[in-house]
Amino acid sequence: MYYTTIQWVHLLISVGLMALPIGLHVRGKTKASILSLLAGALSLGLFCALLDPFLNLWDEQYHALVAKNLANNGLLPLLYPETPLEYDFRDWTSNYVWLHKQPLFLWQMALSIKLFGTSVLAVRLPSVLMHTAVVYFTYRIGSISMNEKVGFIGALFFAVAFFPLEMVAGTFATDHNDVAFLFYVIGSFWCWFEYQTSKNRVWLILIGVFSGCAILVKWLVGLLIYACWGLESIVTRQFVGFLRTIWMPLLATIVIALPWQLYISSVFPQETAYEYALNTRHFFEAIEGHAGDGFFHLNAARTLYGSGDLVPLLLLVGFLWMLIRIRDLGFKIILGGGVVITYLFYSMAATKMTAFTLIVSPIIFLGFASLAYAFFSWIDNRIPKGSGCIQFIGLFLFAYLFFNPVKVYHNHSDWKPGDNRNRRVEKLQLEAIQRFQREFDSMPQVVIFNADIRMNGHIATMFFTDYLAYPGIPTMEEIDLLNEKGYPVAVVNQGGLPSAIHDRSDIRILDFPVE
Repeated sequence: MYYTTIQWVHLLISVGLMALPIGLHVRGKTKASILSLLAGALSLGLFCALLDPFLNLWDEQYHALVAKNLANNGLLPLLYPETPLEYDFRDWTSNYVWLHKQPLFLWQMALSIKLFGTSVLAVRLPSVLMHTAVVYFTYRIGSISMNEKVGFIGALFFAVAFFPLEMVAGTFATDHNDVAFLFYVIGSFWCWFEYQTSKNRVWLILIGVFSGCAILVKWLVGLLIYACWGLESIVTRQFVGFLRTIWMPLLATIVIALPWQLYISSVFPQETAYEYALNTRHFFEAIEGHAGDGFFHLNAARTLYGSGDLVPLLLLVGFLWMLIRIRDLGFKIILGGGVVITYLFYSMAATKMTAFTLIVSPIIFLGFASLAYAFFSWIDNRIPKGSGCIQFIGLFLFAYLFFNPVKVYHNHSDWKPGDNRNRRVEKLQLEAIQRFQREFDSMPQVVIFNADIRMNGHIATMFFTDYLAYPGIPTMEEIDLLNEKGYPVAVVNQGGLPSAIHDRSDIRILDFPVE
């Protein structure tokens, strides 16, 4: 068994906590079922967040390091805390002031680090909590637009879904950034639905707050709810009322999102101008090789929702069935428009990444849930005595398939080394970092070169220690410059160090052979 005993126990507890709400749902105990579902989602999220003791490639380690530095100064997003050597402000992998992403999700991680210390769990904990909250948002959106049973089933499917949980674990690119974006975008949709049922203006303000926060995570796509709302008002012929209402949430959005833009434009004008231009280029250019054709995001459904060939067809059927079954035209437009606008926009954009359409995944799961609900209702009409048992088994089986525990095991254990994202090298980097801490404990300002035992491992080194770290072997000029500035220099010897490094007495060499 490649999971630890504690991990197996945690997984079994999580499975139990996910089975309980299914049983309560089948018995018609609505409130108890959703409360226990939230507990199960929290437990499962923590299980996934605790699987890897290291920071993942690519993005998670960069996000973690910037968040660690933000914990010291929330208005100064830095990659390197100091810059004794020259850097390129345009290179987000090695620059100083780091504006490559909007700051809100980094602030959340920074607060977690401030409260719980510099650890992997502290980095991932905000995503665990937001993922759990989205489960509730999904439930409420489904309950309002259709019924509580569909809302519960959709929330269940999202709670156990493989891809969002792997994002919580930092496994895939853009990780916590996209989890936060999902939280705030779907949060704005949730508030819209709550407003439609209560007409309480507090929900209007919250629509604006969530949308503004979404902008502070991943820029202007955070305005998605306004595009859907505007479309809904046109189709339902309520555009004048829309114009009279929208000022309140829009004002809240501006108050939330604008101050940071003004601040960075004033304090970091060069970096800000470059990043704004880069954001625009994402639509017209395939940045950093993230290209794909017009069907990229449709094909990516197999990654987001399951690997079977029938998955895209089932999701499409479920989505269309949901729109047919929703009686309120405005609800149809909001949910349907959210999915269609998102897929059209990202399909037209030149830069493509799998997680871009994650923001509408709760809606997709609600579509599949509406299909499942129709099936179970059909069973109930024909086999009333055994329908509860069939529904429990069916929902549990669906949850198992959506979670894909075998794939999770592949990714986060040493069971199949060729299918676990090279965990051996990740562990070697952790061993190296632990040795750095022992060796350089008396040299707090040391600059460590060749610290990347695995790709970009110098970033993880700076997260787990207070040392400056760089990839590769330094030049003589860099060593002289650091000596002049009073920085001790160390070089990790992974084999093949040039004699010029060995010959210098002002360099501390640390042997760390790597196979």
